[in-house]
Amino acid sequence: MKVIINEEQFNRVILKEEINNDLLIEGKLNDIFKKFNITQIKKELKERLDIDETSTKMEVAKKLMKYIYNLNLKLLKYELGAVLGGFIFYFLSIVLDLAGVEPFVTDGEPTIPHFILWGAGALLNVIRMVRKDLKEEIEYQNLRVKLDRQGLTRMPDPESLPETMEILNLETNDIEELDLTGYHRFNNLFLLNLTNNPIRRINMDSILMGLPSGLHRIVLSYDKDYISDEEIRNFENFVHGISSEVMIDYHPINMEYI
Repeated sequence: MKVIINEEQFNRVILKEEINNDLLIEGKLNDIFKKFNITQIKKELKERLDIDETSTKMEVAKKLMKYIYNLNLKLLKYELGAVLGGFIFYFLSIVLDLAGVEPFVTDGEPTIPHFILWGAGALLNVIRMVRKDLKEEIEYQNLRVKLDRQGLTRMPDPESLPETMEILNLETNDIEELDLTGYHRFNNLFLLNLTNNPIRRINMDSILMGLPSGLHRIVLSYDKDYISDEEIRNFENFVHGISSEVMIDYHPINMEYI
């Protein structure tokens, strides 16, 4: 059965619900801001939540609440894992009891060794889950390398970077030369971000050595006192001559994209 509502009903019911949701988020956000400084929140959560100084309160709120929700889910997963581990070792203690293995033999009531075994089962299962999550986190970090605002003056040594990386973010450093020597081996790399770096030189020889086969996009800013608009366009055409799949976004330092 179709339910048809007119515009007035839509505004009264649907939009009111959206406004109430925003008010709920804003109310929870204000409670958080009473306890913590907004600048500190942005600083602490910048890496994980992609929050920066320009983020609005509402953006911070939504990302923060989503992060808290995911964190609660992870804690619940660990709690359930502890219960499962303890339950498995509970059955193990029964087997040991029936088999007559000391000190698990009882007259029907569990003893201290049983409780120790159950606790060990819970702890071991949680440790297993944490190690798995840490491994996944490391694998994720190897895919997305963030070296923004590190005071870098040149491109990172390719030997220090994971070969599996897909994104290399070098935003807001002091890199003056685009030198891709040795970067051709990063076949999974599809985004190279050099925004807000005063690029003054481009090493064409390093590009002739080869670009990563999966590279799709280069984002960079350049110093107009050293590189003219014509030279940057020639660089773009040069790269396209090597690989037409690579898209280049460029703009003078501290100016909008062109």
